[in-house]
Amino acid sequence: MAAFYQAKLLCDDCANVVRDRIWLESEWSGMYTDRKSWEKAFGYDDESLYDSDDYPKWCDDDEESDHPDHCANGEDCVNAQECGVGKVGYFFGNSLTEAGVGYVRTMVRDDVALGYTDSVACAIWRPYYNWIDYEG
Repeated sequence: MAAFYQAKLLCDDCANVVRDRIWLESEWSGMYTDRKSWEKAFGYDDESLYDSDDYPKWCDDDEESDHPDHCANGEDCVNAQECGVGKVGYFFGNSLTEAGVGYVRTMVRDDVALGYTDSVACAIWRPYYNWIDYEG
């Protein structure tokens, strides 16, 4: 699972950090012993009642995309991953469209040609999308 919040894709743990922060900063947080009770009381347990700009909404983290998806919190992601360029947000391992396959192939080829074999494309995407033909 993942969540959308203010037009950003977040991993589960980062989304829960946001949920906790919103609950704890609420003027009504002291009336509820846990976030779930507060969510129910204020309608955040029913995603049809609020907008993702106001509170994170769950979404499928394997939606087909034109590019690999990472948690938008980047290096500040709770589950950030280390690669040669530093920390990057959690990689969802999402399915790719035909354009997405082309994008990954191009990024890996370009980085290899430039000697950036510790890039996100080479260190994270290439091993995961190992079925892509990077040579042909």
